[in-house]
Amino acid sequence: MAEEYLEQIIDEIYNICTRGTDWPHNFSSDQRIKMLQNLINYYQAQDTERGYAKCAKLRDIIKMIELFKDRSVHKDAIRSGSMDIFKN
Repeated sequence: MAEEYLEQIIDEIYNICTRGTDWPHNFSSDQRIKMLQNLINYYQAQDTERGYAKCAKLRDIIKMIELFKDRSVHKDAIRSGSMDIFKN
């Protein structure tokens, strides 16, 4: 019974994380990635088709977070007047 309850809680966390808009404002990109990676680890341990489908969606979200994180770092460099002139 406790294991079923844990699975329900983790599935609810998965639903919240995949909606995208429900993250607390004070969660940094690194904290979000860490949370999503922990969910991936959980679903991989289940070794089910359903679990791996969720892993794929979580990996896509991680890639998106990393992309936006990289873009915001680049924007900050432009605003500061410091640009990498060798970047293609």
